[in-house]
This record gives sequence, structure tokens and C-alpha cells, in this order.
Amino acid sequence: PLWFRNLEANPDCELQVGAESVSARARVVEEGPERTAIWDQMAKIYPPYLDYQKSTDRVIPVVVLEPRG
Repeated sequence: PLWFRNLEANPDCELQVGAESVSARARVVEEGPERTAIWDQMAKIYPPYLDYQKSTDRVIPVVVLEPRG
């Protein structure tokens, strides 16, 4: 999706959490234990991610947004 391509091109972003605006930097977690832990946590929160992954050959990206100080 375009939002993902935009974050790849410019990882500095702003997001809204409730009434709070947060500056963050995006990074893609490609593989390894960090990606597995995040993917498993998100699949528990939103099980349709598992069906989505089964429906495609590509690996669904995991993006971490780290607040900037």
C-alpha cells in the first residue's frame, strides 16, 4: 500500500494517539525474534491477520513506530 511506500521513503512521521499527537520514526522489522514476537502479538489482537497472510505468498511487513524525543 502507498502508506507503506511513503514510510519507506520518509520514515519520520506524525501519528495521533487519542488526543495526543506523537512524532515518530518508522522502521520495518524484516525477520528474527522481534518480528515474530510482534506478529504473534498482533495476530492475537486481530486474528484476521493470519487469514490475510495465508492468502498471499509475500511476507506482510511489520512496521514499528518509535517515538522521537
